[in-house]
Amino acid sequence: MQEDFHYYATYCAAYLAGFTHEESLDICYSAQLVDLCSRTFLSKIKAPLSAATTQLQLEMMEARTGRPAIVTAGERGCYVSQNARVTHVPACKVT
Repeated sequence: MQEDFHYYATYCAAYLAGFTHEESLDICYSAQLVDLCSRTFLSKIKAPLSAATTQLQLEMMEARTGRPAIVTAGERGCYVSQNARVTHVPACKVT
């Protein structure tokens, strides 16, 4: 998916869902940040691969929005950043 499409499509979806302009910007920025912190993208722009960490993504999202940030990790659960502290929340087994 093209990076700019993901950003603007996320903005439109958030705005149409009833979020304010500022909230929609925070949401699309956070969604785009996950794309931009991928190892593939960082390799492409010759940036340090160490920037592709979940903790860094969360800290940057929280700093941008001023609110807790969450990144899902599939079967491993999710990571939550609140007050500059990142916590792993394990997934619940579904049977």
